[in-house]
Amino acid sequence: EEGSALNKAKLDGLEQGIKQGIKQGIKQGMQQGLQKGLEQGKEEGIKQGLQQGIQQTKEELAISLLDILDDDTIAVKTGLSIHKIEKLRKIQNYK
Repeated sequence: EEGSALNKAKLDGLEQGIKQGIKQGIKQGMQQGLQKGLEQGKEEGIKQGLQQGIQQTKEELAISLLDILDDDTIAVKTGLSIHKIEKLRKIQNYK
């Protein structure tokens, strides 16, 4: 009986160790995943912000050229589409 009690204690200890290991692994995995997700989100936010800033600058440049250049030339010089230039012209009431 003494040997059987010892084996049971070992099995119980092993089982408890496995459960704690799983819990700790899950916790660590979640922390690492969260950290990586935050880093990726930050990078993506910076990238989107830069793209929006570039787009806004192009549109502001196009608007400043509406009274002196034709739509085709503005599109070539700003990289904006003719459709976008026409939209800006309509919004700004330039004919």
